[in-house]
Amino acid sequence: MIEQVIQWLKDGDEQEAAAALSECTLDLLFVDLLFEIGGEREFWLYDVNVAAPRKVLDGLEASTQAEKAQIERAIRALAETNSWLIRDIAWVPKPAVQTSLADEEVSAQLSSIDSEHVRRAWEKALKRRSDDPGGAITAARTLLETVCKYILDEAGVNYPGNADLPKLYHLAAKSVKLAPSQHSDQLVRRVLGNCQAVVDGIAALRNEFGDAHGKGADALEPSPLLAELTVNIAGAMATYLTVVAESSRESDSRQLSG
Repeated sequence: MIEQVIQWLKDGDEQEAAAALSECTLDLLFVDLLFEIGGEREFWLYDVNVAAPRKVLDGLEASTQAEKAQIERAIRALAETNSWLIRDIAWVPKPAVQTSLADEEVSAQLSSIDSEHVRRAWEKALKRRSDDPGGAITAARTLLETVCKYILDEAGVNYPGNADLPKLYHLAAKSVKLAPSQHSDQLVRRVLGNCQAVVDGIAALRNEFGDAHGKGADALEPSPLLAELTVNIAGAMATYLTVVAESSRESDSRQLSG
């Protein structure tokens, strides 16, 4: 929902509010199911937590709170389009995520591309890596799907709306000449084939351990170590794909200008 709220603020030329919200996360907390008196419509009642980093919270306290009011109005307005009612909006601290140098390098590369969806998927994967392994695995797959779609969109390559991660990766890799069939060296072909296998494995892990589907009582829970491995691999693959895609676009541009 947060991407829609940010876009709504931008469309209303509330740029400062959009910038502040882009550093936050939104958590919807279900409260109750309500029914319209004398009607047939039903409404989902939620509380919303806006988790904001210290600098955003301090900025809102120091300002006239105009941005805070704009954000809260946007949240309530967009909630109504989904037949949701918002009971309360609370601003809470967003703790800093512990990251490594490798995490920071991935973050730096992904922040260089023009996709808020990519950056948010990576942030979500990092945030959930230790405390919510299933959610982290789901976020890792979402990251790769989003990066692949970004690369395909930039390249003008069409893809099915219901394409799964293995299909998206295959198309994205082919568009930037990372498909095994596009190389003659056997060792390179093997490495690139293993990259496809790793991506297929992440998709399978999400189906097995991710939090996107309901689970039975005997379902296995992934360990934080498995989630860390999955997120780290997804981050490395996402970084490599974007670097190669950028290099490919620059090469094409030089050829056209030459």
